[in-house]
Amino acid sequence: MGGFVVFAVMVIGAFIPFGIVGYLVRAGKNGLALTIVSAIGGMLVILVWGADGRLGIDPILAISWAMLFFVPATIGALAGWLLGWLMRRKDDRGMP
Repeated sequence: MGGFVVFAVMVIGAFIPFGIVGYLVRAGKNGLALTIVSAIGGMLVILVWGADGRLGIDPILAISWAMLFFVPATIGALAGWLLGWLMRRKDDRGMP
């Protein structure tokens, strides 16, 4: 049961940025989408860099948060960006 909960949290954490960033890129709001992707990536870098203990963050907690929340969110946001860009490109060409 515990493994399913972890998997569900990771999938939900990936689909939310996927949908938001994909919608924003397709709507042509690339600046806001880039801000969201940068914020997610920045938190991931802070947690991974802070996992050595010198930053004052518990290393196990930092890596746990990074792997459980921010890695799937980063992957989902980048996949949403790619899908939104491809759909935007298709709309601009006038393809059905």
